[in-house]
Amino acid sequence: MPQGLELLSRKTIPGLRAAGNINLLDRPRVQNPDGSVSTVRSISFGTDKGEVLVPTVSEDGRIMSDNEAINQYRSTGRHLGIFDSPSNADAYASALHDNQASLIFQRLFSLSGLLNKNRQVGNPLY
Repeated sequence: MPQGLELLSRKTIPGLRAAGNINLLDRPRVQNPDGSVSTVRSISFGTDKGEVLVPTVSEDGRIMSDNEAINQYRSTGRHLGIFDSPSNADAYASALHDNQASLIFQRLFSLSGLLNKNRQVGNPLY
């Protein structure tokens, strides 16, 4: 199972045939035009192994086309999970999105708290 999804155990992921092999705690971030951030924006596609979920955010931090993301999977084997159906892949993608959004929020909240703490103690760097 990808690192960073300890809240979603294999037992609670319907239709999971193969756990993903991408570290979810170390994903590049892409700033979207609407101000949101993408780390695991994803698509799925059918193969003889099942419905493969792949990220469309590249390792160098850009949004890939669907074809580019599929080709990257074919050349590297990296994926977010393989499922028994498109609906189960979509459900997992939604849960993954929510999990990543929560992680980003927690990191921002933690960083904000550290900055405020340093300001309160008179750290001249802040």
